[in-house]
Amino acid sequence: MKPDNSSARPIEMEQARQQLEAWRGTHRPRCRIPDTLWARAAELASQHGLYLTARTLRLDYMRLKKRVQSSSPERKAAELPAFVELMAATAVRIPECVVELEGAGRRMRIQMKGMATAELVGLSRMVWVDKE
Repeated sequence: MKPDNSSARPIEMEQARQQLEAWRGTHRPRCRIPDTLWARAAELASQHGLYLTARTLRLDYMRLKKRVQSSSPERKAAELPAFVELMAATAVRIPECVVELEGAGRRMRIQMKGMATAELVGLSRMVWVDKE
């Protein structure tokens, strides 16, 4: 039997272990661990390492790893771009076209020559206003 190394563990790790053991004592096996306990475990893992935390708290290593990665602020900041450049569509001219719009009991037919596609979208929005 291995000796108990509870004196070598950080005090907050030992407190979290005791909280988890108390929770496990009042709940049936395979019951979901509350998010507050997972959040505490993820915080400890980011400070003291995944392996030590998972082993001490008797948690699944991969689930704890996912929690740590999803809660780390530098990862969230890296996922969201600070600036997104939107490129304007090139003005494509249509030699001739007929647009038919139909809906809500109404019908509209537009026949155009030499109009850009962006102008066509703007025109259809301006003319075809929903009256409801």
